[in-house]
Formats: sequence, structure tokens, C-alpha cells
Amino acid sequence: MVNPRILYRIVKTNPPTLEDFTSNAARGQPFTHPDPSRRRLWSGLSFHGTEAQARRNARRYRTHGSYIAAVEVEDGAPIRVERTLGPGHYTVWGEPSALLGRCVGVASVG
Repeated sequence: MVNPRILYRIVKTNPPTLEDFTSNAARGQPFTHPDPSRRRLWSGLSFHGTEAQARRNARRYRTHGSYIAAVEVEDGAPIRVERTLGPGHYTVWGEPSALLGRCVGVASVG
């Protein structure tokens, strides 16, 4: 990973809260995807490699949120990043407070 790297997460609030960085699994949401191989992703969070990718996804799925948080992840951070699902998509695992503390900016989806 490049040191540091900015990843982009769709969030519901500006400023973001811990809830914006809490996984579905940690919130107690049941896993319902038909593909059981995706279960491990349930405990992580979806991020995008560019703000434009996050914006496109946010416009497609309006219920995900109205803002895009830029999160700086440096080498050695207590955060795991893995490229998953498709081009420009990442799953990120880490404590909500660690992710929120690395938020370096928020933009409206528009």
C-alpha cells in the first residue's frame, strides 16, 4: 500500500459518526446474501479507490448516504484493506474509532 493512501466511504452524516464506520455485522444486521463466500466481507466496510467511484455508487444507491468521507490509511495502521468485489472497490476492517479518526474530509454527493 502507498503511504499514506486515501480511500472513500459513503456516509450518512456530515460530520461522520462512529455509526458511519460500523460494519453491518457489528450492528447486528443478519447476513442474507445468497453467496456464503461473502460472509467475511460482512464484518468489513465498503470503500472506493476514488471519490468519483464513491459518488457514482452513492447516486446509484441513495440509501447508502449523502456524503463521501475521505479516509487516510497509512502503512502500519491498525486497519486491514483488501481489494474486493470489483474494480476500485475495497473492503476495510478496523475499529470504527480508528477509521473515524483518519477522516480527512467530507464532500456532498450532490
